[in-house]
Amino acid sequence: MNYYPETGKVPEGFSTSQFTVRPLLATDVEKDYQAVMATQDLNLRLTEGRWPKNGFTTEENLEDLKYHQQMHEERKEFTFTVMDPQENR
Repeated sequence: MNYYPETGKVPEGFSTSQFTVRPLLATDVEKDYQAVMATQDLNLRLTEGRWPKNGFTTEENLEDLKYHQQMHEERKEFTFTVMDPQENR
């Protein structure tokens, strides 16, 4: 079942003076990994201990990001990231 209309416009993102919101890309792997690991305890609580497991690697994160990017491009799900305006973090 497709919940998003085929002709619906998917936002490309937006920016303010304080942050940028845009689609999550596989090339965000290093910054995303840092964010995931900085909030690992919270993420584990929110996912009932399923993710990210101890020992979660950058390579596993890259595979996750590739999947999310592909699903976004195929319009099956939409995953965005929030960055500082310079996209440093």
